[in-house]
Amino acid sequence: MEQIRVLEIFGEPILNGGQETFVINFIRHMDRKNVAIDLLTPYECNNLILDEMRLNVISWEFPFKQGHFNLKIFMKLIQFLKNNPYQIVHIHSGSTLALMLISLAAKINHVGKIIAHSHSGMEKETLKHRIIKLCSYPFISSCPTDYCACSIEAGKAKFPKKVVRDKLKIVKNGIDIGKYSFDDLTRSRIRKLYHISDNVFLIGHVGRFTYEKNHMFLLEIFKQVKKADQNTKLMLVGEGLLQEKVCQKIKELNLQNDVILCGAISNVHEVMQAMDIFVFPSIFEGFGIVGLEAQALGLPVIASDRVPKDLQITELLSYMSLEDSSEKWAKEILKQKHTERENFHKEIISAGYSIEQTANIIGKLYQEL
Repeated sequence: MEQIRVLEIFGEPILNGGQETFVINFIRHMDRKNVAIDLLTPYECNNLILDEMRLNVISWEFPFKQGHFNLKIFMKLIQFLKNNPYQIVHIHSGSTLALMLISLAAKINHVGKIIAHSHSGMEKETLKHRIIKLCSYPFISSCPTDYCACSIEAGKAKFPKKVVRDKLKIVKNGIDIGKYSFDDLTRSRIRKLYHISDNVFLIGHVGRFTYEKNHMFLLEIFKQVKKADQNTKLMLVGEGLLQEKVCQKIKELNLQNDVILCGAISNVHEVMQAMDIFVFPSIFEGFGIVGLEAQALGLPVIASDRVPKDLQITELLSYMSLEDSSEKWAKEILKQKHTERENFHKEIISAGYSIEQTANIIGKLYQEL
């Protein structure tokens, strides 16, 4: 059987975010006997896990600016697809503009299957967003052959109502559940590595240092937690454009000795074992896969009410309003201090969130040429 050539195109840099994790996970678990997959980003690629995988990754190193998509990238992409024919182009982005232009470039080159995949929600629709939608929707409606999203919110944020109603396929962000079994030895090893004593209550967060992840509010919350209980620390996993501002805020709040910055790491699933609670105060999310991973580890999760309700797979997750004060968030966090770890893997699998299920769905989508 002739190999199907698939190009996974990202509208953002390939770093260590949820979007990249999702793609890496389904590629790892997909039956690729007759599928050849390449990855492309117009920006940088700095992903430690991808370095370990035998995949062809194309990175053009254009400077990245959130919410923008350079027309030079569009022209280069047209030429690239002309010189490198693929039967399937699968586009991953939180940007409507990127989804539109990449879809159009693929359409111009007569790609047989063009999948537009939304991974992000939206805070609220501004005038700029409305203009982008009005300009892009004729192309978004006609260029892709398939439409996917990690949640209905992510679909509504990027696609026209008619597409959402008639064509949208919700592809659940499955996780490799086997990696997320609580283990005391791993917890002790990671805590020792980061010099965290056993009796410290460790609040955790994983996410890029970007506006929507709301690190500034998280630090305000943690300041209130420290006021109430000195025996606490905050662990931040990730990196990003706002990292310098986050570090500055840590100094302003005099939290230098209590905030652990892990940076971009490849063993996130192990580092999360050291946490006692996961706090997720995002301003918006498409789904929030790391919140699912936290639940798989048996961690209580407190998320903002801007995180999709789809994420509430187990009783471990509760929601709070971003209108609530940092003091109120701190009180709710400290209520979880003595929560015993439980295993909710059956519930997660029953809800359709294992990576094997997700990889099977995408694999079938690729075979339907």
